[in-house]
Amino acid sequence: MAILDDNLINSIEEDIRLGNIESAKKTLSSLSRTKIPRKFILRMANFSRRIGNHRWSVHLLNPVVRPKELHKVAPSVEEWTEYAICLTRLGASQEAIEILLNLKALDRPEVKLNLAFAHMVDWDYDPAIKLPEQ
Repeated sequence: MAILDDNLINSIEEDIRLGNIESAKKTLSSLSRTKIPRKFILRMANFSRRIGNHRWSVHLLNPVVRPKELHKVAPSVEEWTEYAICLTRLGASQEAIEILLNLKALDRPEVKLNLAFAHMVDWDYDPAIKLPEQ
């Protein structure tokens, strides 16, 4: 099992940027999802999404965005957005739309963009077209 540190994160990022997807997949699969520290979860979920493993990203982020214990650290807008992106890619665009709208963060371009994408996946172009005007 690989040890998650800045060097490994940089290595995964480099593999993805260079198109070495199989190498990135192999490295990510060597990590235990339950042992990834919270500070690295968003980054690992992002990497996983970028190589097409959306389900793993959702499994990784789900305990963060939907914690069983109420005293956990609140999820960030970035964590919710990444989770919603993966839900859209898995076909759960309506849930993603609800999440992104409930964030009340439409002033953030990445939230607005991914909300538009979720609408487009549902062939609902009117809300997507109107988003830049909001």
